[in-house]
Amino acid sequence: MGDDFTMRCAYSPPSDYSVIRWRHGNTILKFAQYTTAIPFRTSFPNPAKYKFMGDDHSTSLTINNLNTDDNGDYSCIVFNADGHDSSNMTLQVLNPAPPSDLFISDDRSPIGYPDNPYISMTAGEPRDITCTVRGARPPALIEWRTDAEHIQVMDQVDVVQGQSYMYISRGVATITPSKDYHNRIIRCLASHRELQNVLQATILLNIQGIFKK
Repeated sequence: MGDDFTMRCAYSPPSDYSVIRWRHGNTILKFAQYTTAIPFRTSFPNPAKYKFMGDDHSTSLTINNLNTDDNGDYSCIVFNADGHDSSNMTLQVLNPAPPSDLFISDDRSPIGYPDNPYISMTAGEPRDITCTVRGARPPALIEWRTDAEHIQVMDQVDVVQGQSYMYISRGVATITPSKDYHNRIIRCLASHRELQNVLQATILLNIQGIFKK
């Protein structure tokens, strides 16, 4: 809801002349003629709502500012010297949903830590910690905040869940602590357009090891 969405349709072999038609149910959204001399001659009933692109072997239709009126069946039909063919898809526009929960975990506590726990780490040994955010649609944005220098953040991974199309998002950070990291705070924050305030979870570092004076 509110996002832009693009559908693509490719055809082969490439053609010097094609007629392309996009439909939503029984409504023609786009009628275009493509030639090598004149790339496109088009007819569009609502140019603010739809954007069309194409060339001699593909076409795309972008729907701006999705809403539930955009639900339904879409078809791309291409006519050229080789005949005609079509491709169909069904679009379901879903309402956005904020994340339901957030937690930090690692291999010692895969189900997550309570907020503000002390996490024991050994100085000089790398350790992966994972921030998990559940129940958002579209995915929440994960951010790590810390004053620890030696922390490597990996790309966020988003996985959709079943027919609800809710997302589980995970962000992994690798920490290589030194003795100076004792009592340092590491926070994971999740932001989402349906949240007034960010969700966050916090851990405190308890650095162990034999330190030479």
